Amino acid sequence: MNRARAFLCDALAAARCHDSCHANIGMPPSAHSSSVFLAYFVARALAASGCIDAAARSVLLSYLQQARKGASYSYDTLAPIDADDTAFALRALTLLGSTPSSDDVLSALAPFESQLSWQTFCGPTPSQFMWTTDYINDLSVFGFHPEVHLNVSLLLHETGHSPRPYLPFPSRNGLPANYHYPSNNYCGWLICELQSAQHEAAAGVESALLARQLPDGRWPAVTDGFTASQETALALLSLSDAAYAGAASRNGIEFLLSQQHADGSWPGGTLWTFRVPETGGRVIWSATDSMSIFATSLGVMALTRERATPSPGFQ
Repeated sequence: MNRARAFLCDALAAARCHDSCHANIGMPPSAHSSSVFLAYFVARALAASGCIDAAARSVLLSYLQQARKGASYSYDTLAPIDADDTAFALRALTLLGSTPSSDDVLSALAPFESQLSWQTFCGPTPSQFMWTTDYINDLSVFGFHPEVHLNVSLLLHETGHSPRPYLPFPSRNGLPANYHYPSNNYCGWLICELQSAQHEAAAGVESALLARQLPDGRWPAVTDGFTASQETALALLSLSDAAYAGAASRNGIEFLLSQQHADGSWPGGTLWTFRVPETGGRVIWSATDSMSIFATSLGVMALTRERATPSPGFQ
């Protein structure tokens, strides 16, 4: 077992599979969370690099169960239900061999349902549909958010449902923008995951990504957001098979390997930010990848991507 995979399994066994929560004013609801978000990415990394053993499966299922509220899911035990984590939870269940039924999927998404998309949180509905990628007022918190739409669309695709029609997304730095995750590459990666349904959009993302790669092979970090390792892993996961076999991918892999720690992990950054409603946007909660769970999961996913043999330096 390589060190990166062992790092994730050890984190699950030692209850280190969590984030760290912060607030710019006051205190967040909890100091850290063993979240549905992290559970999904760990399950994805373990499945990509071999298998999910019984011990890891048991821990991951317990995280999902703790976040279940009725038919839907929340980020953790304290948070309200939301469409993004509901999609992550149901997608994780599929990876864990407990694929939800069609009725389960539709019931879980029902609280967030709208004609064209899904609201992230249950709450006031905007008077007209528009994508929200920046905070304007409290309605911004509830959606509609491109990254949530794409995550739910991936859930529907993976469980045999028809996805909603593709609607163009706003861009930032030449790439599809999102609301919650401080990343240039995250939303584009989700589009590329759906490339069978959105081929032209995925091709546009790839072109924009290749134009942003730096000479040392990395994709740039986001200030107070995703690290260069995370952004590079997401970029590698977004490339087509042809591009993944080329120089851009090789250079990106070399950069990733240069950033891997001795214990097999990669450096984590900020995971998400959330402006708390009814505070005028002043109170901001955020979570950091303090235990390097998300970053290491992405690293494993990028370096074991659909390949018969691992990268020579991957440990």
